Amino acid sequence: VALADRLQRICAIALMEQHLPGAERNAGVTIWEVDKLAVRFMIEEARLAVSMRSLSEYWQCVENIQANPAQLEAAAGPLHMTPAELKAKMEQFESSLGLLLECVIQHVEALQTLDMASFLGHVKNCLHFVLQHPEHLAGYTVVDKAQPVVVLLYVYDLFSHIEELRNDREIMGMLVDHDILPLMGAFVQQHQARLKDPFKQVALQAMAMIADHELFDPAEHFKTVDQKRPFALLKDLCDQFVGAHPDLRASLAPLSALCAQLRTQV
Repeated sequence: VALADRLQRICAIALMEQHLPGAERNAGVTIWEVDKLAVRFMIEEARLAVSMRSLSEYWQCVENIQANPAQLEAAAGPLHMTPAELKAKMEQFESSLGLLLECVIQHVEALQTLDMASFLGHVKNCLHFVLQHPEHLAGYTVVDKAQPVVVLLYVYDLFSHIEELRNDREIMGMLVDHDILPLMGAFVQQHQARLKDPFKQVALQAMAMIADHELFDPAEHFKTVDQKRPFALLKDLCDQFVGAHPDLRASLAPLSALCAQLRTQV
């Protein structure tokens, strides 16, 4: 409980530092060249790895509570909290740590230290869970800060630096192993009404970067009709964004072409 409060303060500092001069997202400078003390703090002494593991373990608790809601009440009692109060504190922990990690992994130096298999495994678990339990998002006070939404930003950050990481073949293989692309597409398609436009745009651009990678093979990522069908429907969303923002046409073109291709196969 106390950790959730501390994380909220650190996250607030990290978010504030993002707005400092020269701190733009993916500005092409190293973390040591900008005034982001909170981010540096997270990268040092393996704090990022510990935090990523904590977030994954937290998400396992979320899944366990979904399977057995009585666990929430059982955990609240010893803390002298009501189940509603504990649930609110859990959401605070999730949003603070999740957004703090997103601030950190915008930087290639942070991505280079991640256990990529565990990282992408966490992305898969969040997306798969909420696809199986779509009502879960309705329980958040602020949907934008929920892990199933924030992991879309994680993938965007990862592929913004994919060429600098120099292990793209390994990463592309992990995307296939974890079904990341079809899960992302199905999630965005299922929850379009809940997602704000900036999050939908980032998700579309992340998927477009994957589709545009030289090692991308649709047959490896989409093995079943059930995977292809919701993804193919994203063509309409791509067209909507391009119609409203013509400057996105080039960046979304690989995704739009992939959706059009999959439509012919369902």
